[in-house]
Amino acid sequence: MKAAPSTGIPGPLLDAHERFPWFLFFCVFLSLLAHAGSFLVFQVVYPQHVSVPPPPPQVQLLSTATPQYEAIMNWVDAEDPALAASAHSVRPANLLEVLYQPSYAVQRTAPRGVPEARVTVQFPAARNPLAVIRSAEQHSTAAPASPGSLATRLILSPPFSNRALAQLPDLAVSVRTAAPVEPSRYLIGVSDRGEVRFVFLQQSSGNPALDAAGAKALTRATFAAQAIAVSWGHATIAWGDEVIEEEAKSEIQARK
Repeated sequence: MKAAPSTGIPGPLLDAHERFPWFLFFCVFLSLLAHAGSFLVFQVVYPQHVSVPPPPPQVQLLSTATPQYEAIMNWVDAEDPALAASAHSVRPANLLEVLYQPSYAVQRTAPRGVPEARVTVQFPAARNPLAVIRSAEQHSTAAPASPGSLATRLILSPPFSNRALAQLPDLAVSVRTAAPVEPSRYLIGVSDRGEVRFVFLQQSSGNPALDAAGAKALTRATFAAQAIAVSWGHATIAWGDEVIEEEAKSEIQARK
């Protein structure tokens, strides 16, 4: 068998049966091991994140059991903006019935008039001769007339003075006093049908029983019907001589 002719091309640089490069493998392995050790030794340790939870909500109920809470509730009621910002308002009665009156209609300063003429005569004027003679005559003085008895009467304020009374109140009360008393003044409220719904005493006569009898008599009065729901006004009862006892009445007449 003949050998193959040489072509002049050199053969492979490494032999197929050459050994594995274990030295290079160990160098790479030691490098990886050194890096892993350095990462393990020189690792970065971050501080632990600590979060503080918020405090639990606390609820306190305001009651009138303690003086402090009672004062706070009174302050809240006094400073309540809803009361001042409320759109609902009470319109006074007869608001649109008030007539316009210009400012110049009321006279504030009296106009300056013509100055009076100076009196030149310094002595008084002469008297009538007949008047001088009659002044010397004796005249019989007439006895003063005794005042008549005063009857109990009802006086109504302007809201009711122009409103007709369908039924007059019976002012003949059974209460008697030992001396003249002051008038009793009441604030009354009359409904649209003319019934007296409310009676409030404003000025006492000095006798509580007489004031109560007058209030009861006013509740039996009836006015004419009107469109206004409730009309307010004053009613004054001027007590006459019939509420005074007979003995006290005779003593008062004897003094006069």
